Amino acid sequence: MEEEQDFKSVRGLTRSEALYPRLPLINPETNLRQDGRHTSNIRPIFLQTGIRQGAKGSAYIELGTTKVICIISGPKDLPKKVDFSTTGLLSVEVQLVGGKVPERDVTLIKECLEATILLDKFPKLILEIYLTIMEDGGSAMSACITAAGMALLEAGIPLFDTLVGSTLLYDGKDFYLDPTRQEIEVVDLTDQEKNDKGGGLITMGYLPSREQICLFSMEGKMGPLVLDSAIDVLTQTNLQVYSVVKKQAAHLLVQEEDDPAENTN
Repeated sequence: MEEEQDFKSVRGLTRSEALYPRLPLINPETNLRQDGRHTSNIRPIFLQTGIRQGAKGSAYIELGTTKVICIISGPKDLPKKVDFSTTGLLSVEVQLVGGKVPERDVTLIKECLEATILLDKFPKLILEIYLTIMEDGGSAMSACITAAGMALLEAGIPLFDTLVGSTLLYDGKDFYLDPTRQEIEVVDLTDQEKNDKGGGLITMGYLPSREQICLFSMEGKMGPLVLDSAIDVLTQTNLQVYSVVKKQAAHLLVQEEDDPAENTN
């Protein structure tokens, strides 16, 4: 019962289907998605850093109506109750305003960040990352990944590579990049035994320069060939996201040149 409640809180399945019938993925009048996008289009990305004064690093991202804030604290001394560690430790909290994020998702995000951060560069210390999903309009996990990657860059934390993320929905026929919450609700991701056509949702965290997948989360069902194609599409999509992140990162470098003392505390 608890897992079902978690699923509903993240997917937003609280509306009455009788009052709010689900719209098809494609609008038959325009042959486009309900928000006017082609299946291969992602939503415009708004990305901003330095949103929390006094934080080591912070970032805010918008993907349509999906809004996520990331705050970085530390590295700082390990609490006395924590066992000694020769490498740095990572603490990750992910919260959803008005709901609850499944523990599985939190674990995947943490593992992704651990694969990105050079933890051996700050031994005996702990780095704290706080993610808040202000609004889940779909693809919230990938928004969390990208926001965390940007906040880590601003904080000057040593990384293997810049971290980005993207999400893909499969309805048994076509791929839908950066799906909205309403689109995700249309596809059956739970009843795999009866879902003959297939249908799946994939979120992928990616390190572009290393060409390395650091997070792979899948719900539903896809055949091997479809899955291979999905990974290729997500890789290209992550490169699109990376182009946005690079522009913001360049802006950070300009700020540091203007203020060499920034991010030294």
